Amino acid sequence: MSVLYDPADVAVGQNLQVLNYLLVSFVTLLAFDYIINLEHEVAYLFNAKLSISKCIYLVCRYVPLVLSGVQWPLSLASNIDMNACSTLFQITTWLTLIILSCVECIFLLRTYALWSCSKRVLIVLLSSLAAAVIPVITVLAVYQSSIFDLFSQPPIPFISSCYQQGLEYAFFVCYLLLLVFETEIFLFTIYRVHVHCRHARGSLLKILAKHGVLYFVFSLLFSVTNILVIFLLPSYYSSVFGVLQTLAQALLATRMQLSLWKADQGRATAVSVLTSRLEFVELLPPTVGIGDP
Repeated sequence: MSVLYDPADVAVGQNLQVLNYLLVSFVTLLAFDYIINLEHEVAYLFNAKLSISKCIYLVCRYVPLVLSGVQWPLSLASNIDMNACSTLFQITTWLTLIILSCVECIFLLRTYALWSCSKRVLIVLLSSLAAAVIPVITVLAVYQSSIFDLFSQPPIPFISSCYQQGLEYAFFVCYLLLLVFETEIFLFTIYRVHVHCRHARGSLLKILAKHGVLYFVFSLLFSVTNILVIFLLPSYYSSVFGVLQTLAQALLATRMQLSLWKADQGRATAVSVLTSRLEFVELLPPTVGIGDP
């Protein structure tokens, strides 16, 4: 005997299926990226010097695999209970925070390198990062006790066991703070390139600038999309789109760092002091005399 569902429940089930398709598609893209870049990645891991940027790269590159593995049953499994749903959701939330923080640190270090390792710029950027991350941690900690209440059985079974409702406005605060910090990074980058690009040797500075602009535009589009999702679509969209944004930004940041490293390896000139300190590139000739203390 066939079971008839309410049209509204059918619509919810269809939306959950679409989200599942998006997740599977993006995890497939992530796996494809690992495969096609395996040779260059192995060379980077074994040949690049151990540094802060390399450690951050490893987090951004491989923790998304853990995040994907945790999000998979959260979105696709049809036989887990609400306690498991809330536990998996907490894990994905904190993994997302860790990954996005490390991604922002990559571009913070790039900006620091662009400014000739200025301590004043580093202090400003670190303070801004802390001002963005600490409120997010506070918001997530406040909502920890009520996460179990966010989940219920979906209207149509066998699509997903974890049907999330609520918490979307907490995500809004996170996206907004992320957007503010990335805008600051973007302005620092654009100003530095606009003023000093003509003094740079080679093309590595231009690569840094291009990466900074592309990353900001991509992140802006994704953050604005997520904010619109929060206000225009049901709440169960928010967490999946947040995971997709995290995976996408981590993929983009690590690809950019790998590309920059390959470009630096292809140069015939000597390795600069910034390469040894940050594993990035030489940006300005020492005769320009614009570096800050």
